[in-house]
Amino acid sequence: KLYNINNKILNNLRINCDSKSNTLNDYIPNVFSQSSLKQGCVLLSQPNEHDHFLYKSAVLIFNHDIKRGSQGVILTKQTAFSMGEVSPNIGPFVSNTLYMGGEQGPDMATMLHTYDLQGQAKYIGHGIYLGGLREAQAKVIRGEASPKDFKFFFNCVEWAPGLLEKEIDQGRWDIIAVPPVNIIGQSSGDLWIDGKNF
Repeated sequence: KLYNINNKILNNLRINCDSKSNTLNDYIPNVFSQSSLKQGCVLLSQPNEHDHFLYKSAVLIFNHDIKRGSQGVILTKQTAFSMGEVSPNIGPFVSNTLYMGGEQGPDMATMLHTYDLQGQAKYIGHGIYLGGLREAQAKVIRGEASPKDFKFFFNCVEWAPGLLEKEIDQGRWDIIAVPPVNIIGQSSGDLWIDGKNF
């Protein structure tokens, strides 16, 4: 967890917006099952979702704790901004698109990827890691990774303890596992449709 966002564009941002497989055919659907709720899973909202921000959304859960609640990022909401516009000192990630991860959070960005980064990144499950900016920058500069191997999200979706479980029981979410390549991919606009059509 990371990287301060330029305060001048925060309002615009708010307005605008253990699988190793590489194929969508390897989704693992677990519909309406609390037992499948864990870090690294992806939630798909229902077609009749009333919250416009979560309408047709795919949310990756990166933090889930019975006592502290849950946090996730919406994978499919691109903003009109690059990381260089909102965080000029981001180094080799200046051209990366910034995604709108949700409406809650500390007005900061989160970086997701598939690298351990010498133990400096947090493993959240299903092949996905969080954080480790300095190590990620160095890895890209050394030519060992591409900037597009890293995906950035502004803010997140948050649930109080027990609330997400309640929403799942109510049938508000489907739970699936998604290949890392489709989570980190810079064009995830069809992820909700692909997941629903599994």
